[in-house]
Amino acid sequence: MSRPNASVQRVVMCAAFLFIAAATILPRPQFASGVQDAGGPPGGAADGAAVESLVHQLADDDYRVREEATRKLIALGPEVARVLRQQFAAATDPEVQLRLRYVLDNIVPPQQAVLVARAAAESGVRPGDLITHVNGRRVRTAAELGQRLRPESTPVGAMLRVTGVGGPREVGPLDAADLPSLLDYVAPRGERVARALRLYADGFAEQAAEVLNAMSEPAPVSELNPLLHARMAYTAGDADAALRLLSGHESSVLPQGDEWTSPSELETSGPGPAPYHLEWSLFSHSTPPLYQARGDPDLRVQRICVPARRYVDALLRAAELWAGTYRGALGGEDDTNRIAGNQLAVIGWMLSEIGLRSECCRIIEPRSQILRRAPFGLRKWVRVETDAWLPFLAGQEKAAIDGFYDDAISVLQRPPEGREQNARIRNPEVAARLAFFLYQVPDDPRVEEALRIVSQPSHPVLLEYIDWMLLALHERNQEIIRRHLQLLLPRVADRDAFVCARAVALLEYVQPRPDVEVIAAARQRVFEAAEGAQRTLWVAAIDALRQLVEGRPQEALEALAPVSEQTDVRALRYTAEFLANPPPAAGNHALLRDPRLAVPIGTEGRWWLILSRDARPLLFDAQQSRLTAADKPSPTWFPSPLTWPWIGREAAGRVWLYSRRRVSEVAPDAPQRLVVNIRTEDIPAFDRHLADFFTPLAEAVASVPQPGGENGEFLRSEVRAHGEFVDDPDLPDLGVVHVLEQDPRVVHAALRGGPHVLIDVTQQRAWTSLWMQERLGLPRPPVFFAQALWPASTDDGPVVMLTSDQGLIRFAMREERVERLALPGEEPYPPLIPESTPYLRRDPRFLYCARLPEDGGRVYRLRLAEGRVEELAMVNEVLPQEFYRVRLRADIRRELDDRLVQAGLLNLQAFIADAEQVVADWAGAR
Repeated sequence: MSRPNASVQRVVMCAAFLFIAAATILPRPQFASGVQDAGGPPGGAADGAAVESLVHQLADDDYRVREEATRKLIALGPEVARVLRQQFAAATDPEVQLRLRYVLDNIVPPQQAVLVARAAAESGVRPGDLITHVNGRRVRTAAELGQRLRPESTPVGAMLRVTGVGGPREVGPLDAADLPSLLDYVAPRGERVARALRLYADGFAEQAAEVLNAMSEPAPVSELNPLLHARMAYTAGDADAALRLLSGHESSVLPQGDEWTSPSELETSGPGPAPYHLEWSLFSHSTPPLYQARGDPDLRVQRICVPARRYVDALLRAAELWAGTYRGALGGEDDTNRIAGNQLAVIGWMLSEIGLRSECCRIIEPRSQILRRAPFGLRKWVRVETDAWLPFLAGQEKAAIDGFYDDAISVLQRPPEGREQNARIRNPEVAARLAFFLYQVPDDPRVEEALRIVSQPSHPVLLEYIDWMLLALHERNQEIIRRHLQLLLPRVADRDAFVCARAVALLEYVQPRPDVEVIAAARQRVFEAAEGAQRTLWVAAIDALRQLVEGRPQEALEALAPVSEQTDVRALRYTAEFLANPPPAAGNHALLRDPRLAVPIGTEGRWWLILSRDARPLLFDAQQSRLTAADKPSPTWFPSPLTWPWIGREAAGRVWLYSRRRVSEVAPDAPQRLVVNIRTEDIPAFDRHLADFFTPLAEAVASVPQPGGENGEFLRSEVRAHGEFVDDPDLPDLGVVHVLEQDPRVVHAALRGGPHVLIDVTQQRAWTSLWMQERLGLPRPPVFFAQALWPASTDDGPVVMLTSDQGLIRFAMREERVERLALPGEEPYPPLIPESTPYLRRDPRFLYCARLPEDGGRVYRLRLAEGRVEELAMVNEVLPQEFYRVRLRADIRRELDDRLVQAGLLNLQAFIADAEQVVADWAGAR
């Protein structure tokens, strides 16, 4: 074969290989441009002879030599670009030319490319990346890339060569939907825009603004979209500049598709969500107002108030629309009825979000009555909650099932898909709650019928169905739940298998005669489905369960040894130690030969809390050899997998039982015991983070009088049965327990209405809001939201900033130094919350806080190095995620009453009763 033909053949093979395998063969050169991080290492250096030798190898007959030479040339970096251009001009071999062009493309910053402003999270492309090639062909403008990504051009997507901080890489296949916002990149100006965009996407909005402000001339619109520029300016604190940039772009706030869920042009212009205040301003200040749409009289409710967690504001606006426009218009056009129903839906949804489940449940029936007369023909609004709770809490278990079953089953049989018209009123996660009510009546034939429907591995809410099944668990239904879990275990998909397998193992363990083969099958499923630390922990735990069942406590201790310090298995370790070396008096009691758990109370070894093999809590006095029944936290208490580890213990010796909605201390001789409400899903966090600080929590709770009033999820008059499944309005209610995102060494816990507790995990110390009140001389304990400063190093002690109802508080935990920082203006210590644009800020130079939206939302920035607070022309529209969970429900109900009445409406209970009556009269007349 002649040399030219061989060369052409190599060119074809080379092009294919470079396109397909570029991501694996390329080293990661750092461009001397805005694409690299500041301070990145320079490219390698080589003399001219070495470069010439490598270029000569690009024509070698052995492809491995050619590939290695290509790699080495790329690794030399941009310093050899001039020499390579000379070699390219002199080259006559087509493959050498192709490879040199490829090397130059990957070591020389492009003069023109496409800058990514926003990309789909799963695309593998980040804001600030440059796209230089599509399917191996050079691309220089966003318009050109858009043409190349048209479906008719690339029906299965395109492979893109992307250049970012780590160097060039191949990404794809992608289509236009993966890249909703693109800009032109033109060097050298584009280098600054790209750097600013990366900084903004990474949480450094202030630095991004500094980069843009330092540009000698403004970038053209094609290189820096004014919508994106406005977002960056606003987030950095320059609201005036942002609003100037948005002048003439008011319509950019309108949704590009669905009125409630589709992003606007403003949102897709850059990474993350758009600033809510900019959206509010564009919606509200245009003429006519842009928020009025054909299908929704106020888009601001769904598009701003709800995602900003301003649930009371959203509820109030929907209530105004219902009372002022739609209450008297029922029976008109279908669109009018639909919008009327939507107002009630928003009210019910918001009541659920703020924790008023009673009022939410009562809105469901009038909302459903409107639906029943809509073209859909649906019977029940299955969206945020089920009103089956109302008959259930009245002791009418069968009525609860009868009123919910048909509607829930219809959703579970055919869960909505994608953008299906009825998806918003047919929520399978709510339908899965049917399991809770069904298993209260385990001999009802509908229990088996529902299980057949959800037991397919691909069912989207099988895991939720299992959770609600387990929440219903008690002594009378545990046998059928045990059987059904074992039936599901081999069928459940891997994504759900860990939860099911763990439940199977724990439920089998508390049987009077556990089947070790069932436990072994659960262990195998955990091993197959779980990963990392979770698998290590629970394989060890289930091994220990089996060893304890088989009477080998020493082997159980050996199984637990690698994870013995984990709180999840602490009770198992105590049990194995008890059985390996029992107190002398234990031999006098048959129930102590194989207890399911044995946890010491106190530190003297006298008292033990025992979980017997028949699943009863017992107290064992080793000194007196006395075994007595301990009080159950609730009438139907049973050791459920959802409440594992069942028994908690503080290092100082205080012990408690976990039940579905309570933490209940067990203390043989104590005159006062701590009992608090807890959400079932918060039990693992409580045991992991608060167990070793039970005493300071208990002391803080005891020092605060418990207020009366309607503090429950449901009104007192409605809870006539099954109170153990909801919180008790007369008990303290744990609202928050979480690790601070900025510094995982700090844990914040709070009860509704106070007190609050801050924990330094490394120092094993805790401080309460009462301590802060005393140190600062405040009139009352502060109610606060905690955010840590990003630590410069782990050697620095945590510093936590508290935005509180009594101003801004700085707390250096290691030094125990706490101080209030005054804000500028006439009110130095107003109620404050964390600021959220929404935007996750990472610049360690600043901390932002804000007034409440109802107080105007003014934003303040603390310059940490100087300790100086400055007022910004920003408005915070967002409430913290925990805002309603640190407040007493009675206070929330009072606020709602006050604001409804101020708006000229009925108070909350009267408003709901009126809506029920109006809709019932309308439905009856029809």
